[in-house]
This record gives sequence, structure tokens and C-alpha cells, in this order.
Amino acid sequence: MAKPFLQMAAETHTRESEPTRKSFWRASRGWKRELRFKGAAHGSFTDLQALLPQIPGKTPFSDFVGTINPQRSVAAQRAYVAAFFDLHLGKKPTRLFEAPDERFPEVSLIP
Repeated sequence: MAKPFLQMAAETHTRESEPTRKSFWRASRGWKRELRFKGAAHGSFTDLQALLPQIPGKTPFSDFVGTINPQRSVAAQRAYVAAFFDLHLGKKPTRLFEAPDERFPEVSLIP
């Protein structure tokens, strides 16, 4: 792929742990960044992350949505997605993809 690409990854599912992601990453020639969310699981990037914790009782949802704080996770996702589109569609510079941001310590930039 020659177009900009942003990958948000759960803590354990990254291009290093997934062979198909690794080959895609190597073959991509455009701007690209991978973000790893500490405590996130696959479902952390869906609406269920915010909805499941509201179910009364002890519903085992951490396997699906992880242990990351839903409000902080959603805030970080919004910030990084907005910055990605601002950068590549709006041509607005951002430092968000250059170094860790103290507002989002749960998020690591993976080179």
C-alpha cells in the first residue's frame, strides 16, 4: 500500500505477533504508524468497550474488551484518529505520531 495507514493494536495483537500484519507492514510504502494500547483487547476498538462495563453484575468481558479504562481508551482513539485525518486530509501538522503523548500514557508508538 502506498497510502497513509494507521494501525491501532491491542496490547498482544501487533504486527510482531501476527504474521499477516507483519507482511502487510513490510510491503506498505506509504506513511504508516502502529499504536499499541496497553490493556486493550480486540473489542477495545468497538462500542462494546464502553457498553459492556455498564451491565450489572459480574459479566466477564475483560477477555473481549481488555482492562484498559474505556473512557481513556475512547479519548485516545478519538485523538489519534482525528490527528491522522487532520494530517493526511487537512494537511495540519501534528506531533502526536512523533513521540509518546503524556495525555495518553496507555498508548505506545511502535516503530
